[in-house]
Amino acid sequence: MSERLKRLRNKLQENALDAFLVSSPENRRYLSGFTGSAGYLVISADAAILATDFRYTQQAQNQSPHFQVVKTGGDWSWLMDILGDLALKKTGFESTHLTVAAYQGITKAVQESSLNPKPSLMATTGITEGLRTVKDPEELALIQRAIDVADQAMDAITPTIQPGETEQEVAWRLEKAMRELGADSLSFDTIVAAGPNGAMPHHRPTNRPINLGEPVVIDMGAKVDGYCSDITRTICLG
Repeated sequence: MSERLKRLRNKLQENALDAFLVSSPENRRYLSGFTGSAGYLVISADAAILATDFRYTQQAQNQSPHFQVVKTGGDWSWLMDILGDLALKKTGFESTHLTVAAYQGITKAVQESSLNPKPSLMATTGITEGLRTVKDPEELALIQRAIDVADQAMDAITPTIQPGETEQEVAWRLEKAMRELGADSLSFDTIVAAGPNGAMPHHRPTNRPINLGEPVVIDMGAKVDGYCSDITRTICLG
């Protein structure tokens, strides 16, 4: 994580930002390791802060040792405290993720704060995403693990499909196998499309029985530590 923070801080310099507010769950996890469902990161040249509510403070401390954990409340006063304490004047935010309501709440908090001068907010796009396009060895290993889990589940289940078994039953067995092989969750809803249903790219499995001799399209993926696989195979029953 420290190397990722270093690379992000270089981006802050390039964009003339004093700090960066991270709201995207995927980017938050990439930079901090925190997997909770609520929280923000505030990263500057000298500080790395993870702000989350009381449900996740202990988890944040365990998962994000490079970050100072701050407890949030019902408003944005915690952010004003951070910006004021660190004298951060120009803070970038993720414009493709931060909601309108959150942005309005932050701007209102800035206006009502006693900070002088008032900190400014700058909309940014693609800062963390640009870093994520180049995978480090740890990420590559997780992607490979996610692929292996999906491949192994496919190899284990497809030879056992029997005529009369429904698309839904096969989808459930594939999902169960991926979980048993170590997947945290699915990359997306598993597709099992038999016969004419295979012509629909995003078919949802039904209780339609699979007949002998029918082609079956299977599109599935496993998620392992936040990284996803996506494989598609077409088999013919029998």
